[in-house]
Amino acid sequence: MISVGVNGFGAIGKRVAWAVSQQNDMRLIGVAKTSPDANARKAVGMGYDMFCADKNFDFAASQKRFADFGIKAKPLPEIFGDIDIIVDTSPGKVGAINKEKIYKGQKFHMIFEGGEKADIGMSFNARANYDSAVGKESLRVVSCNTTGIIRVLKPLTEIHKLSEVFVILARRAADPKEDGRGPINSYVPTSLPSHHAPDVQTIMPGVDIVSFGGKVPMTAMHQHAMIVETEDKPDSGTVTDKLAKETRLALVGNYRGKPPSTSVIIEMARDLDIVPRNDIMNIVLLKDTIKTKGNKIMLMYYVHQESDAVPENIDAIRASLSAAEQGESMSKTDKTLKLDIMKKKLEKYFP
Repeated sequence: MISVGVNGFGAIGKRVAWAVSQQNDMRLIGVAKTSPDANARKAVGMGYDMFCADKNFDFAASQKRFADFGIKAKPLPEIFGDIDIIVDTSPGKVGAINKEKIYKGQKFHMIFEGGEKADIGMSFNARANYDSAVGKESLRVVSCNTTGIIRVLKPLTEIHKLSEVFVILARRAADPKEDGRGPINSYVPTSLPSHHAPDVQTIMPGVDIVSFGGKVPMTAMHQHAMIVETEDKPDSGTVTDKLAKETRLALVGNYRGKPPSTSVIIEMARDLDIVPRNDIMNIVLLKDTIKTKGNKIMLMYYVHQESDAVPENIDAIRASLSAAEQGESMSKTDKTLKLDIMKKKLEKYFP
């Protein structure tokens, strides 16, 4: 049984904590937060043991803050002796500080998220480089967008030799609860190229890829358009068949004569009520956008930014601790987090 601690209880942390609790080979020792607030009360109400963190590592002061708020919490370092691995879902760049200041010299392994720089640990995607990650003490699960790109690209490399890849991203401006962020009625472009392509190359170094795009005023999902140039002439049917076999992709057909919008997909997930928070951990690939022309493959897909990297965290735990082979881990994760059911339902209702 793998003992897991989760440091951070925001959008990713609360989902990872739930995902760990669904595994029969893992147990959640506790979660950590810096702020005593409604989310901390919620975590305790869900039965999670609470540990208090502090940006200045003054754990006594943090423990008092929690106590004053009516929450019993232990200092974060007290979890260290009880865990095999910690999943650090702190805000970007905080994980690196934690690694240097409080994790260094400890016996447990570490998982970090895509907001950290690539040198914090080996970049990880279960579909693309699981075997290379086995036994690694420190892994970095790449961002939601990078996860989406790799889940689409890796299967294509198994049927075609890729020449170049272009990805255009329409990124959600903020997560739904982040009501203080914009943009409002604006398109905010990224610099060219965006950071996503170099991030993909930390896992798939042989891929010649460029990415660019910008933020748009929506919160539900990201949208990607991808153009892949191959050395041979691809066939759209063969491409579709290959991608359709991927559990972590859901290939959805048209809705009222055209590809469904992000809001239509999210509404369906709400109605299906398969997992908490209407999360869609599969990448939603718009089947009728898969086209070929000459040596190009063109397609579009959606990324549920709050949840698509959650399965990767579970697989990263097993890989880091050499607890399962790739196929075994991914299959178990897909079943326990119900990616297989979500795929089946979305494809049924959007044939």
